[in-house]
Amino acid sequence: MTDFLADRIAAVEAIITNCEAAMLALTLGGAQSYSLDTGQTKQTVTKLDLAKLQDLCNSLYNQREMLLARRNGGATVNVGGAW
Repeated sequence: MTDFLADRIAAVEAIITNCEAAMLALTLGGAQSYSLDTGQTKQTVTKLDLAKLQDLCNSLYNQREMLLARRNGGATVNVGGAW
């Protein structure tokens, strides 16, 4: 299971890197369009897609954190007062 999760984390991180590269190219690089390859699909995005790219990137970061928590045995702990 650990190998599977490590592979999924690496895949998500690669997509995050591509997503951030697309956003930088469209905002700072002056590109009018950018080809985004997720490994499964390839699509061209434009400046009009920046909000969608940001939402995708945020979703991927959340997915990465969830996978890391599963791999590392993370759990939610509720702490209360000691009085």
